[in-house]
Amino acid sequence: MKYFVAAILVILILNKSNAQTKLGIKLTSSIITQRITDSNDSIGIDHGSNAFNPSVTLFADMPLSSTYFFTTGIGYISKRINLKASASNDDFSINKSYNIQYIRMPATLKLYTNEVALDKKLYFQVGPIIDIAIHHKETNPSYTVIKEVQPVDITLLFTVGMEIQLAPQTAMQIGINYNRGLINIVKDKEPGVKNISIKNDLYGIDVALKF
Repeated sequence: MKYFVAAILVILILNKSNAQTKLGIKLTSSIITQRITDSNDSIGIDHGSNAFNPSVTLFADMPLSSTYFFTTGIGYISKRINLKASASNDDFSINKSYNIQYIRMPATLKLYTNEVALDKKLYFQVGPIIDIAIHHKETNPSYTVIKEVQPVDITLLFTVGMEIQLAPQTAMQIGINYNRGLINIVKDKEPGVKNISIKNDLYGIDVALKF
C-alpha cells in the first residue's frame, strides 16, 4: 500500500512539469447517509442520524483537451456510519456507530466551460473514487452488527462548481458534490444478523485551491 501511495505522489510531481497540468488541494465537508437492505425478521437494521465527514484531497488536473481534464490524486476521509438496531417486538433498540478511515484515490473526468463572467467558469466532474480502508472502530461493542468491513469502497462522484481565477497561476474552486456508494461495505456480520447490505451516500461542499 505504501508503495502505491508513493507512486501516486511521484506521478503528480512528474506531471507538474507539464505547464498545463495543475495541482491543488481540496477540502470537503460531507453529510453521509446509508442505503440499507435488510432481510432480518426479528431484528431490524436502519440508518441512524446523519454524520459529518470531512475529507482532504491532493489532486492534479491533467489536460486531455482544452476543456477536458483527467483528475486524480490522493486523499483521506473518515466516514462515520450511524445505525439503529431494534427488535420487531420492541424489546430493545440500540444505536451503533462505526468510524471507518479511508485513503481516497479519484479517477475522474472534469469539464470546464468557457468564462461565464470575468475570471469565472463552471466545471463538471464525474467518475469513480476508490476508497481503501485503513482503520475502523465501533462504539457500543456489546452488540455488533458489522464484524468486518470491505477493504475497498467505491463511490461514483458527481460535482458541479465554479472556478475563480485569483492570479495568473492560482485559482479557487467552490462546488457541491454527490458520492453514490456502489459497494456493500459489510464483509462479515454477526451470526445473529441475516443478510444486510449497506451502501454509503455522501452530499458535500468542496473548497479547493489550484496552483
